[in-house]
Amino acid sequence: MSDTSLLQALSLAHNPWHAQMVLTTASAITASTWTQVPFDTILYDPATMCTVGAAAKITVPVQGLYSIKASAGTAASVADGTLMMVDIAHNAAVGGGPGEYRLFEGATGAAVPMVGGGAIDVSAAAGDYFAVGVWLGAAAASLAGSSSATIYVCTLSVTFSCPT
Repeated sequence: MSDTSLLQALSLAHNPWHAQMVLTTASAITASTWTQVPFDTILYDPATMCTVGAAAKITVPVQGLYSIKASAGTAASVADGTLMMVDIAHNAAVGGGPGEYRLFEGATGAAVPMVGGGAIDVSAAAGDYFAVGVWLGAAAASLAGSSSATIYVCTLSVTFSCPT
């Protein structure tokens, strides 16, 4: 069996390359400015892929196809018609430019808190990283921290799917 075949067999039978982090404490966001979500809590990370704080990201250790899921939301209501965008930055600074994938773009239909997110599968090389960026078109007090020990509004999870 070749090294590549062995890696594929092992990775499918036992997958240590997945991680999830969340925001548990509300975090300030500036209106009409891209903000990187400063995830502060690691829920699962057996391969030490997560970096928390202002430069929060998940770095993948091996080449392959990864399923990326992310969400972000406001802690308080925003004005009716407020636009929000949620992006995954792949080896790039957040800001709605090259190296980003738009997961959500929408506006409120009423004065309510906003939550948006989505998922995408991305081919990545060892050492590539993913972060979450949020743009909100109106003033909001903050990004939402967790509302309980089981409900997380701002999340990022990365899971290895298969070798590429």
